[in-house]
Amino acid sequence: MSTDAAFQVSGVATADVAAAPAEPAAARNRVYYDTEADAVAADAYYHGVALDQYADLVTRSHTRRPAYEPARELYPWVDLQPSGLLRSLYTGHEWEPEALIRADLAIAETRAQELTARLATLHAQADGAAPAEMEAAVEAALPFNCEHVVPQSWFAKRQPMRGDLHHLFACEAGCNSFRGNTPFTEFTDFPQPTAVRAALRVVRGECGKSHANGFEPARGKGAAARAVCYFLLRYPGEVQPGEMPPPRRQILLDWHEQDPVTEWERHRNAAIFDRQGNRNPFIDHPALAEDLLATTTTTTPP
Repeated sequence: MSTDAAFQVSGVATADVAAAPAEPAAARNRVYYDTEADAVAADAYYHGVALDQYADLVTRSHTRRPAYEPARELYPWVDLQPSGLLRSLYTGHEWEPEALIRADLAIAETRAQELTARLATLHAQADGAAPAEMEAAVEAALPFNCEHVVPQSWFAKRQPMRGDLHHLFACEAGCNSFRGNTPFTEFTDFPQPTAVRAALRVVRGECGKSHANGFEPARGKGAAARAVCYFLLRYPGEVQPGEMPPPRRQILLDWHEQDPVTEWERHRNAAIFDRQGNRNPFIDHPALAEDLLATTTTTTPP
């Protein structure tokens, strides 16, 4: 495999390296969020659709399915704050979009070099499983600064889930790795750990708390909850029942209520609608969240 081929496999096509950093400059000349135009678009999108048909709507309207390339698909426009900066979902740290794009492109290049080096020493099996396992190991060791609020391992890194922008957010790679594939939860002693030793083990900087089989983020709970709820609506059966029992669903609804929809989320929703063709009903109709979530299932449809 050539370096260019490995670079593309590792998450960013070579042609994007030169193009991606130029996109945020163009974004600064765009209207960040047009309230009236988006209201008209949302009304047309949901017109005549019953609540129990929203899952079908967000599925059949998902006509464009981006690859998982946050440096191209997420950072330049979709995830921008009103300030024009990117903000970590869990810590609130901010970056110029160009800086995060360059960082992820550097990660992609390092991935490609590492993968090429490993493949050069590989006696591949005929079924090609070994190269795929190598790629997965390299990606796990060198994650992008992007968080899937529904962990990739829950859906085996398959498309279109992996690249679905509705559940992707800018986030430090360290926080991404710290959470791992644990579900969201709430701890009675967070943000104040009960002991210094416990704090060293289960709290990382400003990311949040991860302990046993759960993670509570320090910030971004409402946006994260609405994104997970969208995923449950859009992809019935992809999240196993054990990962999303009723108490965890209630946590999502609590976070949704406590941390309301912001202009940033509305901008994201409009930008993703333009890019993918579908919308997040939990952003457009926050008052319907409980009823909407009740229509979701962890059982694979026939």
